[in-house]
Amino acid sequence: MHDTHTTVRGADGLVKERILFEIADGRTQFQDLGALLPLSGNVSEVADLRVDLQKTLLTPEKRLPVSENVFFLRIVDKGPVTECYIAKDGRLGDLDAMDLRRILKGACE
Repeated sequence: MHDTHTTVRGADGLVKERILFEIADGRTQFQDLGALLPLSGNVSEVADLRVDLQKTLLTPEKRLPVSENVFFLRIVDKGPVTECYIAKDGRLGDLDAMDLRRILKGACE
């Protein structure tokens, strides 16, 4: 799912929906998920992620940002069970934590 996008037709034209994942590096910053591949050798039982969902209106003249939703995820591996905690950064955007849960659950099925 990292750094992928889809294009859907909206009321005003084509809308590009993009998703970006970043992983915590230490306690103060995030880095691109692609920098740590493969994850199995670089991530312990707990991983903190930043998820950025962007929507951009594509017009012949220019690209216009429609919305941006940023979430923080904490994934905890407890053997047979994996816990995932989601928090939204700010109040802007048209999605909430339950929407991100639905998106992630759909990607895993």
